[in-house]
Amino acid sequence: AAAAASVTVIAYAEAQDLPRRAGAVNETYPGVEVVYTSVADSKGNDVRVIVTKPAGAGRFAAVFVAGWLSCDSVEAPLSTRDPSGLVFRAIAQAPGFALVRMDKAGVGDSEGDCSATDFKTELAAYRAAFRKMRSMDFVDPNRIFILGISNGGGYAPLVAEGSPVAGYITVGGWSRTWYEHMLDIERNRYVLDGKAPAEIPSLVSRSATLYHDVLIKGRTPDAVIKVDPTLRSAWDSDDTNTLYGRPVAY
Repeated sequence: AAAAASVTVIAYAEAQDLPRRAGAVNETYPGVEVVYTSVADSKGNDVRVIVTKPAGAGRFAAVFVAGWLSCDSVEAPLSTRDPSGLVFRAIAQAPGFALVRMDKAGVGDSEGDCSATDFKTELAAYRAAFRKMRSMDFVDPNRIFILGISNGGGYAPLVAEGSPVAGYITVGGWSRTWYEHMLDIERNRYVLDGKAPAEIPSLVSRSATLYHDVLIKGRTPDAVIKVDPTLRSAWDSDDTNTLYGRPVAY
């Protein structure tokens, strides 16, 4: 009966200074403890870390999540219908496994601003969360897996900072340069937008010019577009300082 009960732990050690936000719905699972803790990113923002573990004593295998690009929460309450959230809930209830997730700056309970956070700052937070997970007495350091989802699938190996892991799982990730990745994305965007097949090569060429100058030469989108205004339509955002809700610096 005790093993079947839902157990929720709201704080863990030094995380007591990062409370749950007003109206937040805590995750609950049968026979699983839910731990709400935090780490600091390189700008000093406390970011939320959510840990689930089988109730009771023991050392467990762990799955650490390296998240996607967008500023969406990794929380997965019982009511979630998000595909990733459903996966998280399934892993959280897998016998013998702990699950560790981190919300980006400004997302969920986390301090800061996701839309202004660059890649290095965010990576520092993931690394801090990974180190904290390894220090938890219920985590078996020889059985840690990193689950990289979407953008996280591309940088998942950076999170461990050389610490040994038992394996990597990547879903929807990438294994090329971001420049090559963007050209694939842009080609698909033009197809989905219903552009005529004969028109797509010239549109992709325009994207190639813009993203080469931004990603390879390090110029700002504004500077590139000022020289050639026809490239404006190749930047898939109303704001030339952001893309997919993240700053150009990211």
